[in-house]
Amino acid sequence: MRDKADLMIKCLEFLQKDSSRKGIERILRTVSRYFNLPALALILVQGGTEERICYRAPYPKKIRFAFRLPLENRGRTMGVLLVGCSSFFQHLFIRKFCRSLALLFALELGNRKREQTLRREARLDSNLEIHNRNALEVKKAVLRKRNAPRSVAAIYLDLNGLKEINDRHGHEAGDQMLRRAVDFFAAFFPREHIYRAGGDEFVILESGLQKEEFRARAKELQQALSANTTPKAAMGTAWRARERFVEEAIKEADHNMYRDKNSTRGHDRVTLRRQLYITVIKGETHGIFEHHFFALFFADYFFGLLSFCVFSVVAEHMVGDCQPLVLCLG
Repeated sequence: MRDKADLMIKCLEFLQKDSSRKGIERILRTVSRYFNLPALALILVQGGTEERICYRAPYPKKIRFAFRLPLENRGRTMGVLLVGCSSFFQHLFIRKFCRSLALLFALELGNRKREQTLRREARLDSNLEIHNRNALEVKKAVLRKRNAPRSVAAIYLDLNGLKEINDRHGHEAGDQMLRRAVDFFAAFFPREHIYRAGGDEFVILESGLQKEEFRARAKELQQALSANTTPKAAMGTAWRARERFVEEAIKEADHNMYRDKNSTRGHDRVTLRRQLYITVIKGETHGIFEHHFFALFFADYFFGLLSFCVFSVVAEHMVGDCQPLVLCLG
């Protein structure tokens, strides 16, 4: 390298290529050897913890002068660059370069930290503090590439009544319902394995579970949902012997969830008279209805539907037209 500018460009290339601990060690080693420094260290502070990355020259050389330069980015101090020199004159010679190097570390590491934060936020449901659909897609892509003999288990859950809660009591009440539901699910499966797939839909995805263990835990969750007043949710499960079949497992769990939801919804509609019934019965009174079939049709009050269904069924051995009787019962 011809001069300090070439060295700085080289450090930038190293850092952009690899900003991990190993990459930073490579930069410290290169700079230290270029200037014949006894020692060079970088101390990073993040979340109250320190990470020390040091390089010490392999040959014995005393540190007669040392200085430090803060790593500042957007008004925040990320750490400090420590420089050990063999003399005061060496310090004068390299101080300007080291100040530029500290600025380079601050900018690149700060950008990396912001990218990681943005990436994490893009995959996190900040309201519920669980993974969102973006994280689920990333997880599926990772598992599809694996061919290890590890199983994957999927549970698809759909909360009941969220729309009604939002309409009647507002979205704050709906958010509270979602948080209670997530806490409820987390009592059976780790929170980091719970994903919010949609507004009121959740996916629990976990690898490495034996089929019997998964079925037992899923059964406990199903029984708890059935016994609990709130939250109420439709649930479907699936298990695959290989992680790369994660897509099939989620689709099967989704299908089983809708089967469970439809059966529950049918029961509720019977209770609330929200389902349309057509019952064909045989009339055997007053002669006129003998050997005739007629339909009883119930109108659905809740959806405001009023339709008529007329059946003209000719009984066996019957002569002439059948005059059906249509009863609309409300």
